[in-house]
Amino acid sequence: MPRRPTCRHALAHLAKAKRLNTALLATIAFFFATVQQRVEALSLTPDLETAVLEQLIPAIYLERVATKCSRAEERQRLAALSAQKARTRCARRSAHSSPGHSARGD
Repeated sequence: MPRRPTCRHALAHLAKAKRLNTALLATIAFFFATVQQRVEALSLTPDLETAVLEQLIPAIYLERVATKCSRAEERQRLAALSAQKARTRCARRSAHSSPGHSARGD
């Protein structure tokens, strides 16, 4: 017969979860701070910086995650979402550029 978890056992699991969540939060914060610093170091226009942070990096992330999914349906869904993020940005850039002006707004 399996052992019933004790209160002490449950509390130990909760303490472990709290430690892991704290570490995970610190890792995520570090990642985003590093990404922000690297993108700022590129000295992009504010519009391009926003595009990289909000469209390009998430699209690349989704593309990479899609390749790791074991289910074809999930891979296809994430790949489509990645492509949509990339297309959304391209469409916005095209709409803002006009003849005689570069996409960078020069």
